[in-house]
Amino acid sequence: DNVNCVSYPRTGKRGVPQQFPRRLYNMLEAESQLQPSDNQCLIAWSSTGKAFRIEDVNLFSTLVLPKYFRTSKFSSFQRNLNLYGFNKVRRGPDADMYAHPSFLRGRPEF
Repeated sequence: DNVNCVSYPRTGKRGVPQQFPRRLYNMLEAESQLQPSDNQCLIAWSSTGKAFRIEDVNLFSTLVLPKYFRTSKFSSFQRNLNLYGFNKVRRGPDADMYAHPSFLRGRPEF
């Protein structure tokens, strides 16, 4: 068996398919195409496509998060990132961005 294979939980506590990774991917795809009035995306893929960054946590929580999730609390969003095994990249071109080995731009299937 493949030790490096990472999979997401298929269902939650009530047997409902997990929607967080799919919603996160859809949010990144949609929001990274938008340019707010200050000409800055609040969430976007990194140039490598292996991570994503959040520019302004407060604005992101107020303007973007409620459009895709049932919360405007960044702590809830961050808890889900941790639950699904996302980590903050510490060095390299994607430093200070969130990443997961199976969460890649252009690969919505996880």
